[in-house]
Amino acid sequence: MKYKIFEILKRGKVILRDHGIEVFALEAELLLSKLVCQSSRERLFALSDSEVDENIEKEFFNLIERRIQNEPISQILGKKEFWDYEFIVDSSVLTPRNDTETIIEQVIKYFSDKEAELNILDLGTGSGCLSVTLAAIFSNARITAVDISPAALKIAKQNAVKNIVDNRIAFIKSDWFSEVPRRTYDIIVCNPPYISINELRELANEVKDFEPQIALTDFADGYTCYKIIADEMRDYLKQSGKAFFEIGIGQALGVKEIFESQGYRVENIAKDLAGIERCVVIS
Repeated sequence: MKYKIFEILKRGKVILRDHGIEVFALEAELLLSKLVCQSSRERLFALSDSEVDENIEKEFFNLIERRIQNEPISQILGKKEFWDYEFIVDSSVLTPRNDTETIIEQVIKYFSDKEAELNILDLGTGSGCLSVTLAAIFSNARITAVDISPAALKIAKQNAVKNIVDNRIAFIKSDWFSEVPRRTYDIIVCNPPYISINELRELANEVKDFEPQIALTDFADGYTCYKIIADEMRDYLKQSGKAFFEIGIGQALGVKEIFESQGYRVENIAKDLAGIERCVVIS
């Protein structure tokens, strides 16, 4: 017996709801639209009275099962939106988060000329969400994006191609500055692993069990990467340049002290949309 789209969608929503998925309706719609109509929810609703092939029905409930096992919806869908762009994601990279858009907002605040010929360094690029977004915003920017993970770099390169900015981004496998050519940059951006090892244990299962721990934590107190970068960054940041770092909850003072102890100036500590201090601006 074949069921209609609205019937299996309703069943999927109930399963997600009963397993504590907060936005169960939206997620069920996204999962089914991935299979039925190339991720268009609007098209899915238009087809709600159409019958569903049994193979698609089976695959839909396989996706539902993956979700109730705490696999992130972004990894199941294989994509996530960030700023105005869509990014490929999998288990080798952090899922781009709205919090990280605070870095983009601050870069635009300090560098308002979208046609300026900027040299930008992205430390720990991951999915490439910062590099790709900045390349799209600043049409004449040249970006160097580094990551220690070959798998992450592969995804980042795919995202650069997807968003048609790959001709202006150079990707380098590097442990922070170790393989970065010795030159100076107008802008340095970085979303380092800042979760402490103790905090890691308290994270939601869909984060700690599915996203790369090397991108989440320094396996120490959460400040290790800031200290390493602060020790070397002066050789790479122009005198007129700015560096933008994402920080975790309650880390603003500690990160500020790390950079000030190395002779840098903290220009701003910006809050995200939730009112949490999220980005430290350094010069």
